[in-house]
Amino acid sequence: MTESGPADYQYYLSDLYRYYFGVRYSYAMLLKQEDVPARFKAVIRQYLLPCVAAETTLESHLYYLRSGDPAYEVYQELDARIRLTAPVRHRDLFGREEILWKERIVKAEELAAVTPEEKQRQGYRLCELQIPRRRLREFSL
Repeated sequence: MTESGPADYQYYLSDLYRYYFGVRYSYAMLLKQEDVPARFKAVIRQYLLPCVAAETTLESHLYYLRSGDPAYEVYQELDARIRLTAPVRHRDLFGREEILWKERIVKAEELAAVTPEEKQRQGYRLCELQIPRRRLREFSL
């Protein structure tokens, strides 16, 4: 498996139900993107930038997110989900052991409940932040 380059996981997508943000985006880069929803930019400016530097990536911010942080409350209110991959040991029919990368989608509460040391030990790699359109629309600014 090759390591991800700096441009990997820097994307913004949307469908009828959710917005999808690659975790390598920094908050400053999200504010500069013209196709990112204005309402999410307002949330970043008003609630997230007072807590964290603008150059912080979504990946590092979500990785070290703890319950009780003001940003945790924002992501919890937005019903944010994070797509991540983690290595899992798998034994095949012949008894050979191999490592498979399993993908999971967890809520911000579940991710914040795990300490950064435990995330490191389990080999978590964050891939994507998902925010429901309806929750962003209903978020009070």
